[in-house]
Amino acid sequence: MNRWSLILAETQDEPSEAFLGEVPGARRVWDRVWLWQDWPAPERERKALPYAESPLYGKVYARFVAKGEGVGAFRSHPLGARIGEAKAREYYRAVLGGSPKAPDLEAELKSLGFQDLADAYREKAQAVRSMQILLSLVGVPHQPGDVGELLIGSPPVFSISKQEEAEVIARTYRWAREVGCRIRPAPRGSKGELRFYVDLIMAPASDGKLAIPIKASPAAKVFAIRREGGALVAEGVPIRVPRDVRLIFFPHFG
Repeated sequence: MNRWSLILAETQDEPSEAFLGEVPGARRVWDRVWLWQDWPAPERERKALPYAESPLYGKVYARFVAKGEGVGAFRSHPLGARIGEAKAREYYRAVLGGSPKAPDLEAELKSLGFQDLADAYREKAQAVRSMQILLSLVGVPHQPGDVGELLIGSPPVFSISKQEEAEVIARTYRWAREVGCRIRPAPRGSKGELRFYVDLIMAPASDGKLAIPIKASPAAKVFAIRREGGALVAEGVPIRVPRDVRLIFFPHFG
């Protein structure tokens, strides 16, 4: 990138042939912002350019808002930096979703001098994709969040950004599947710890107050309610979740 100018249009409408003729080779790089690989003549620098005929606003215009020379000047300009960030986020979403547009977006970032951003955001997308695969295997409800984050729960309850937390959550869901109980994400605790609602009853087995038969050793304190034939029984459940996970037992709210 040698000499460059940034042009801000009043709308996101498609440009007219007159505008493209004024700035040949200009390309849209972000919303209403266009990049032109040249400088305007001094007498044109402050002149409004006819941009398009908007169905809502009528005739709309565009103006030169910045110019510079070289990649360094573009990266250091506030608007150039925002363009790089916006393009990097778009590239991140494309990599995460396996979009065929990803190579073209990476090439555009490189042409604007943001190869380092492309590399960083590709690594973040690959890390999040790895967490997605792990959580999907054990049925954890999740969806993409901000760059580098996954939202856990449906609707989302908390976010994670570390592979270690994804592994803890996966082990917790795997345990729930093994013992046959429902589990749902709960808001993080006051110290940021992972918490989950579980449809289990915590009660001493020896108090004699449960109104259904108990199938467990006398030392059992956590029970799942099962149907056995035509009756309900309270079956003792072993707790084998990671030590840093907190369980919220039934009855619970939320």
